Amino acid sequence: MDSVPCRYIGNQAGKSAATRRAGGAGDSLCPMQGNGHACVPEHADVHTTDEDFCVVEATRDDLVALQVDAEARGFGTRWSSVEALVSGVGPSPVYLRPLLRERRDGQLRSYRCLVLYSLAGAGGGGVTTFDVVPERLKQLPALTLDAQSRLVISRMFTLATGGIGFVSKD
Repeated sequence: MDSVPCRYIGNQAGKSAATRRAGGAGDSLCPMQGNGHACVPEHADVHTTDEDFCVVEATRDDLVALQVDAEARGFGTRWSSVEALVSGVGPSPVYLRPLLRERRDGQLRSYRCLVLYSLAGAGGGGVTTFDVVPERLKQLPALTLDAQSRLVISRMFTLATGGIGFVSKD
């Protein structure tokens, strides 16, 4: 039977894909339990033309506050710990750009952001994803960007996620 997605994720952690597709016993939050569907959150891309597209600048201390919040909310897309964040992220400004919106029960729950940062104690930088609640994202200072700048910045984040390497000009 084909799976039919719903808005209830329930207690899906640790269940096999087959169990999730079958409705999975123990998923008491889902009213469709046992009816042959998969319980998944709703995700939507954030495009450069969307009203909520932004690039915000943050400090490492801002990231630590976002990490503590993400841990408290049980978000899975974050650093493993505050210590891991502090030891991996350099003191330079950090830039976040929303990539996806996650909705639960029709309400915006979080943004999955791309985070561009300098590496602590090393040259170069890193890029990762990080779930941030909308209220916290809106508290960070946003860069003022025209339409062309939005496209350029978005492209830079995209290139960074695919890996950027130095190439010899032989």
